[in-house]
Amino acid sequence: MNYLVDFDKYLIFMISILINLFYYVLQWYFVLLLALKNTNQSIVSVHNQLGHLQTLLCVYLMVYKDDIDKAYIIAISYYIFDMMQMIILQYRRDLMQHIIFTFHHIGTIYVMIFDNYIFRAIVYKLELSNIALVIYYYLKDITWCKTYLQILQFCWYSYFRIYSVIPHFYEILLLKDYEMYCLYIFYMMGVYWSMILMYRIIV
Repeated sequence: MNYLVDFDKYLIFMISILINLFYYVLQWYFVLLLALKNTNQSIVSVHNQLGHLQTLLCVYLMVYKDDIDKAYIIAISYYIFDMMQMIILQYRRDLMQHIIFTFHHIGTIYVMIFDNYIFRAIVYKLELSNIALVIYYYLKDITWCKTYLQILQFCWYSYFRIYSVIPHFYEILLLKDYEMYCLYIFYMMGVYWSMILMYRIIV
């Protein structure tokens, strides 16, 4: 009997999550159409800015509202929306970008499903790292300080993606194998993009 009650609660919980996801995915489409209608920007530019909005919303909810569950719903809904857009509009520049971002989105959604302290802590830091990308996007045309902005972007991004994860090393060793593989892939992606940012500074 208790099993049936627990199953009913779980079913209601999953239905509410799916309804919330559907609602937020529709919200992203509404914002996209509104932006395209009222600006002359390209679809790529608008998508970049929607990605920045998602980052800022998630950081706000995590830092100021302490509402990680809602931040996760918003993030997952954005990743679903973005994958749908990549399939329908193919707005990214080449096939490799589609593949990279698709795996990134699927991997992030997969990690967010785990109800685990270490994953919540790391996702929080990953979102914080993206603030550097947001700030640089809007200030990159200021030529006199572009190099300084690139250095700041590299330092901020690499700190959260590479160094801030190190204190969790012992906790990571206690995870299941497939969970460790997920974190390892995310960590290597952070290292890769940090090297790309460093390369841009050097060039």
